[in-house]
Amino acid sequence: MKKLIGLGIVAITVACIPYITGIMTEKQYLADMQEMQNSPTLHSVPFDLKINVSYQRGWFSSTAVNAITLTLADQKPVTVKVNNHISHGPVLFNGPKRFGLAAIETQVPLSEGQQAEIAKIWKSDEKPVQIHSHIGFSGDSTIEASIAGFTLENIDGKPSDAVTFEPFEMTVAFADNLSRFNANFDWNGLQVNAKDLNIFVGKVTARSEKYRLLEDLWLGDDEVKFGVLKFKLDKLSTDPLVESPSSVTLEELAVVAHSEVDNNNLVRGDTTLIVKNAMAENLPVASDIKLTVALENMPAQALQSVSRKLSDYQNQVIQSANPEQLPDFSEYQEDLEQILAANPVLKIPAAQANTQQGRVEADLEVSINEANTSMLQNPILLLGVVEVSANVNIPAKLIAETPLAEQIPILVSQGYIIDDHGQLKSAIQFQQGELTVNGKTM
Repeated sequence: MKKLIGLGIVAITVACIPYITGIMTEKQYLADMQEMQNSPTLHSVPFDLKINVSYQRGWFSSTAVNAITLTLADQKPVTVKVNNHISHGPVLFNGPKRFGLAAIETQVPLSEGQQAEIAKIWKSDEKPVQIHSHIGFSGDSTIEASIAGFTLENIDGKPSDAVTFEPFEMTVAFADNLSRFNANFDWNGLQVNAKDLNIFVGKVTARSEKYRLLEDLWLGDDEVKFGVLKFKLDKLSTDPLVESPSSVTLEELAVVAHSEVDNNNLVRGDTTLIVKNAMAENLPVASDIKLTVALENMPAQALQSVSRKLSDYQNQVIQSANPEQLPDFSEYQEDLEQILAANPVLKIPAAQANTQQGRVEADLEVSINEANTSMLQNPILLLGVVEVSANVNIPAKLIAETPLAEQIPILVSQGYIIDDHGQLKSAIQFQQGELTVNGKTM
């Protein structure tokens, strides 16, 4: 009898757990939708977004219908309904993870006509777009989305035209009330074949790890990598000015960015562009290309203020009958003074490439060093506190056939350029309003 009672208690407990997690899931789900709607990032976009949720909680599962309404200026609101089937935890049989509060499968209801159009693209694939979500015990959430590959042929009645879209997958994990996220993006690429245009995009991967510092000011790390990018545009017969054919190929292209804030609430960030090989007309142009741009000593509050004002200005332009109106620059004066007073620094620590003529290298640093903000309000006085340092090293063969070639011997004889076995070098300095090149005043 005791065993039966024990088993009964266990059975009741197991049966009650999904009901309890269902209550917790509903609370977290509605909170996330409210947080998303109130997000400062969404307030910066040129449309109004409202999310109305109809939530029906059951014992082992629930349903939620999100009515998402987008309103653009001078246009009727557009409402899209999204259906969500929510399975209660703690044990989950689908979705990104096996344990948690809930697993969610999201679908957009389609009419018969829309389903027929999708069937033309994805043929026999019944669910070409899939979205699964997970809500963890601590309120964190994960979204997995995928798009099946497809091929379109005979576009607009042209047998030679075709588009091949390779499969796509993305995972985004949110934490801390949607103020922190990690994202992973994988796409096998795209190929477009047309009479006058050919595009090939190889495998693309992207990674992002960001956190929200102030309102919609996000800091962290981003990385995007392209295996191959190829573009080929044949000259149209009616346009004799365009050379034919014209093609560009970039191999192993990557963009890497990082930003952070220090104890003084000053932001620094850098972005690096890397290309292993660049070709034009199937001929090598450069290899091992690297360009890094960095900003330092940028006050976070001023950056946030400028970002918000720029977003407001863009929204006003979109909604205005005068799209060419200029912003009121007086609104940015206080922010600009705060930025300049923090002694900001702009750097290009690396600009380099290997060319057929030789190696190209350059670097640049621009800084403002002045504690007296009154000096910064006068453009003429501002020149006195700006400091510039740059170094340039390029092969003479690279400019041998340019209009600058005739001036090189003169500049070498004057000491402004040093010819080091075919490499032209100059060190440029601008301090206290004086410009020097290789130590000689210009």
